[in-house]
Amino acid sequence: MALSLGLTGCLTDSKDKDEEEPPVTTPWASDSALSVGAQGNATLGTAVDLDARRVMLSATVNDTANARANMRSVDLLFTYHESAFKIMSPVAAKAAGISVANNYIDSIITDTKFVKVTTVPANVEAAAVAFAAGTQVSSSVVAANDRFVVRTNLNEYVFV
Repeated sequence: MALSLGLTGCLTDSKDKDEEEPPVTTPWASDSALSVGAQGNATLGTAVDLDARRVMLSATVNDTANARANMRSVDLLFTYHESAFKIMSPVAAKAAGISVANNYIDSIITDTKFVKVTTVPANVEAAAVAFAAGTQVSSSVVAANDRFVVRTNLNEYVFV
């Protein structure tokens, strides 16, 4: 695509040195509800792609034709491991011996990190601050009302 851009006017910064720039905030995108099932669930997927807002069954992730793209897109796996429901990065799930991650290719999967938070961050920038200040993990037990800020494999912040 070709683009032609014409500019007229002053291209210098007219801002006084003492003026502060207003803080830039990025509001959260609209909420999405995703249904997940642990690795033993035959109808609900366990592999979550937060950027595309989709859940995949292990067969979809390991699909021969699309396996590399699908594995690359997985941010988290919802699992039942060591007598508890957990969210795990693909790397953590493979290391823990989670069956659906056994065939994941190490050079493709991401060790997604996330932090537990107590409140909903006001916006994406607040989520980034909470992520930086929190204890970043790649596996966590999940209980009712737990909240997490996840940095996806595309370096976006998502509130879960």
